[in-house]
Amino acid sequence: MSLTQALLDAEILHLEEQNPCYQVTEPGVAFLSDFGISLEKLRHQRRAFARPCLDWSERHDHLAGALGAALCERLFQLGWLEKRSSERTVQVTKHGREGLRKAFGLQFP
Repeated sequence: MSLTQALLDAEILHLEEQNPCYQVTEPGVAFLSDFGISLEKLRHQRRAFARPCLDWSERHDHLAGALGAALCERLFQLGWLEKRSSERTVQVTKHGREGLRKAFGLQFP
Protein backbone atom coordinates (compact mmCIF):
# COMPACT_ATOMS: atom_id res chain seq x y z
CA MET A 1 0.00 0.00 0.00
CA SER A 2 1.20 3.51 -0.75
CA LEU A 3 1.47 6.36 1.72
CA THR A 4 -1.17 8.29 -0.23
CA GLN A 5 -3.57 5.36 0.00
CA ALA A 6 -2.85 5.04 3.73
CA LEU A 7 -3.74 8.74 4.19
CA LEU A 8 -7.00 8.18 2.30
CA ASP A 9 -7.83 4.98 4.22
CA ALA A 10 -7.19 6.73 7.55
CA GLU A 11 -9.45 9.58 6.40
CA ILE A 12 -6.66 12.11 6.80
CA LEU A 13 -7.20 13.03 3.15
CA HIS A 14 -10.29 12.99 0.99
CA LEU A 15 -10.19 13.00 -2.81
CA GLU A 16 -12.53 15.54 -4.42
CA GLU A 17 -13.73 13.85 -7.62
CA GLN A 18 -15.10 16.92 -9.49
CA ASN A 19 -11.86 18.88 -9.47
CA PRO A 20 -9.32 16.17 -8.71
CA CYS A 21 -7.57 17.42 -5.62
CA TYR A 22 -7.04 16.19 -2.07
CA GLN A 23 -8.70 17.89 0.88
CA VAL A 24 -7.44 17.46 4.44
CA THR A 25 -10.19 16.27 6.77
CA GLU A 26 -10.74 17.71 10.25
CA PRO A 27 -9.01 14.74 11.89
CA GLY A 28 -6.31 15.07 9.24
CA VAL A 29 -5.58 18.67 10.25
CA ALA A 30 -4.83 17.53 13.82
CA PHE A 31 -2.84 14.50 12.67
CA LEU A 32 -0.65 16.46 10.27
CA SER A 33 -0.09 19.21 12.82
CA ASP A 34 1.00 16.63 15.40
CA PHE A 35 3.25 15.11 12.73
CA GLY A 36 4.99 18.48 12.34
CA ILE A 37 3.38 19.89 9.20
CA SER A 38 1.98 23.44 9.19
CA LEU A 39 -0.98 23.41 6.82
CA GLU A 40 -1.58 27.15 7.09
CA LYS A 41 1.91 27.86 5.78
CA LEU A 42 1.40 25.41 2.89
CA ARG A 43 -1.93 26.89 1.84
CA HIS A 44 -0.24 30.23 1.14
CA GLN A 45 2.32 28.85 -1.29
CA ARG A 46 2.07 29.47 -5.02
CA ARG A 47 2.05 25.78 -5.88
CA ALA A 48 -1.07 23.62 -5.74
CA PHE A 49 -1.89 22.57 -2.17
CA ALA A 50 -2.59 18.85 -2.63
CA ARG A 51 -3.36 17.09 -5.88
CA PRO A 52 -3.09 13.59 -7.29
CA CYS A 53 -0.27 12.87 -9.71
CA LEU A 54 0.16 9.57 -11.53
CA ASP A 55 3.36 7.75 -10.63
CA TRP A 56 4.28 6.10 -13.92
CA SER A 57 6.41 3.39 -12.34
CA GLU A 58 3.73 2.34 -9.82
CA ARG A 59 0.69 3.23 -11.96
CA HIS A 60 -1.04 4.78 -8.93
CA ASP A 61 -1.63 8.36 -7.89
CA HIS A 62 0.68 9.87 -5.32
CA LEU A 63 0.26 13.07 -3.31
CA ALA A 64 1.72 16.04 -5.19
CA GLY A 65 1.80 19.74 -4.44
CA ALA A 66 2.83 21.65 -1.34
CA LEU A 67 1.47 19.02 1.07
CA GLY A 68 3.23 16.15 -0.71
CA ALA A 69 6.52 18.07 -0.67
CA ALA A 70 6.12 18.97 3.02
CA LEU A 71 5.35 15.38 3.95
CA CYS A 72 8.39 14.17 2.02
CA GLU A 73 10.59 16.80 3.68
CA ARG A 74 9.31 15.74 7.12
CA LEU A 75 10.09 12.07 6.39
CA PHE A 76 13.66 13.09 5.50
CA GLN A 77 13.92 15.17 8.70
CA LEU A 78 12.82 12.20 10.78
CA GLY A 79 15.39 9.99 9.07
CA TRP A 80 12.67 7.73 7.71
CA LEU A 81 13.79 8.30 4.11
CA GLU A 82 17.21 8.78 2.63
CA LYS A 83 18.30 9.71 -0.87
CA ARG A 84 19.90 7.05 -2.99
CA SER A 85 22.65 7.65 -5.52
CA SER A 86 20.08 8.78 -8.09
CA GLU A 87 18.49 12.19 -7.54
CA ARG A 88 15.01 10.78 -8.12
CA THR A 89 14.98 7.74 -5.86
CA VAL A 90 14.73 7.34 -2.11
CA GLN A 91 15.02 4.45 0.28
CA VAL A 92 13.03 3.80 3.43
CA THR A 93 15.39 3.36 6.37
CA LYS A 94 15.05 0.68 9.05
CA HIS A 95 13.90 3.41 11.45
CA GLY A 96 11.51 4.64 8.74
CA ARG A 97 9.89 1.23 8.31
CA GLU A 98 8.96 1.21 11.98
CA GLY A 99 7.85 4.87 11.96
CA LEU A 100 5.73 4.47 8.82
CA ARG A 101 4.15 1.33 10.26
CA LYS A 102 3.24 3.07 13.52
CA ALA A 103 2.18 6.42 12.06
CA PHE A 104 0.44 5.29 8.86
CA GLY A 105 -0.09 1.54 9.11
CA LEU A 106 2.27 0.79 6.22
CA GLN A 107 3.73 -2.72 6.05
CA PHE A 108 7.02 -3.67 4.44
CA PRO A 109 8.20 -7.11 3.28
